Amino acid sequence: MTNEEFQKIVLEELRKLNEKVGNLGQGQIRLEQGQIKLGQGQEEIRKDLKAVIEQTTDLTESRQELMQR
Repeated sequence: MTNEEFQKIVLEELRKLNEKVGNLGQGQIRLEQGQIKLGQGQEEIRKDLKAVIEQTTDLTESRQELMQR
């Protein structure tokens, strides 16, 4: 194997490796974006849960008032 052939092989392998590293970087970005969306979804759930708790409290108080009459 000549030096030029060896260099071609090495360069090709480096290109493949570089492509794989780029794909990993893109995958990480997608994961981070998904994590942000999950966090936003959790915040929505917290708001909805808080509203349900407040409504339940109001209904419980109203029921107690009606039962006392």
